[in-house]
Amino acid sequence: MLFMDWRDGHTAGRPEMKAANEKLPTFLYAMPFSKTKVFLEETSLVARPAIGFQELKERLQARMEHYGIKVTKIEEEEYCLIPMGGVLPTYPQRVLACGGTAGMVHPSTGFMMSQMLGNMPRVADAIVEQLSAPADKATDADMPKRPRNEAEADCMAERVWAATWPVERIRQRTFLTFGMELLLSLDLAQTRRFFGAFFTLRYPLWSGFLSLRLGFLQLIGFGLEFFMNSSNESRGKLLQFGVPGLIAILWELSPTLFPTSIYPTAGRNLREIKAAEDARVQQQLAEGAAPRTSAPEREEQPVGAAK
Repeated sequence: MLFMDWRDGHTAGRPEMKAANEKLPTFLYAMPFSKTKVFLEETSLVARPAIGFQELKERLQARMEHYGIKVTKIEEEEYCLIPMGGVLPTYPQRVLACGGTAGMVHPSTGFMMSQMLGNMPRVADAIVEQLSAPADKATDADMPKRPRNEAEADCMAERVWAATWPVERIRQRTFLTFGMELLLSLDLAQTRRFFGAFFTLRYPLWSGFLSLRLGFLQLIGFGLEFFMNSSNESRGKLLQFGVPGLIAILWELSPTLFPTSIYPTAGRNLREIKAAEDARVQQQLAEGAAPRTSAPEREEQPVGAAK
């Protein structure tokens, strides 16, 4: 398999394509199935705004001509636009999400499957735990496994969101979003140097980065080793971009220092929340006000931004 071919020999004699590719580079994936059958994909790693499909198609055609590939049959043609970066879903809210709708796309690569599949068992366990939590095992064993008031429902949804996006994962994503912004600033030559240094890192580091298996502290180590492996020109670019970027990262990470600012009921159990809700309803009844019986409306925000 050919992975991330950033060569641009196919643009020779095509000055407009060469200039466009130097500014917004694309690369080739190639995976042969046999001597006469191959999967080819021209890909823009990340761009804002997205490179048009027609331009990608023209660049791929130029590559095939350059490599002397003669197409006799197209079995399948794919057009794919992957949202990268953007905001996480609004929470707390009752509607749960997974995969792309939960913002799980890797901000720097567009990969998602490893994180989604790795995360789902933890989320499933959280759902089972929360559905089992409301019943008082001593007195309510025969009650259905569902929330019995608004506070319990909000808390249960929040706990599942906390399993979907634990604080450590939010920190990790902040670092990776910084990586995405860095990639957006690179031209073809800078991109080549970037990946030249990237793939000279130790295998656990670069593979862990691509598959989202590095925790936040490991990502810090990744960044330091990447800086040391980079050329002097790349180090200058990293410093130029990294100093203001570091300030932005610290600002975005500040809420994670206080988990209750993200998940307000963190550290409280459902029994305590139920008691507080019962007390609130009793006070409302004593004051002659009707207790709230439905959840407040919440305005949803879009997830992610177009690649």
